[in-house]
Amino acid sequence: MQEIKTLGAADVKIQKRMVEFYGDLGFMYKVNYGLRTALRIQQPILTFSAKNNHQFTLRIRIMRRLK
Repeated sequence: MQEIKTLGAADVKIQKRMVEFYGDLGFMYKVNYGLRTALRIQQPILTFSAKNNHQFTLRIRIMRRLK
């Protein structure tokens, strides 16, 4: 966590098996290049809520059509 703060990350939160932080695309590249301890850097592309498997499947199908 200290390593990512040293690179300039803001709003750093420790989660289960990951560290969450916020930044722009340029910062994501900087962190991906600069971190020695990270196996991968992931960026969410979509968030939504679903109460059951059927709702989840419908949301995914809708998103595929929007591409």
